[in-house]
Amino acid sequence: MSYRKRPRTCKGRIDTAIRLLKSNKINTRLFDYCFEMFDGDQVVRGIMEVAYRDAGLRHSIELNGFWDNWSKFYNDRPGQIQLFT
Repeated sequence: MSYRKRPRTCKGRIDTAIRLLKSNKINTRLFDYCFEMFDGDQVVRGIMEVAYRDAGLRHSIELNGFWDNWSKFYNDRPGQIQLFT
């Protein structure tokens, strides 16, 4: 998938955000778009569900300074969404 194509679903935005985080391309309009479609909280939760199982993703999130806020958000709102069970 091209980084220029905007995903239309929440799962697509989660997958795109993960791909951009892992490739360190977070300073892009596409990365911002992943959180701007009125389901940004679900996108963060989906990313964190993967990050707790994927050390590389977790490292990318930590390097970019999102880990503290996102993990607090994820842990403060248990059971709100489960995309990957």
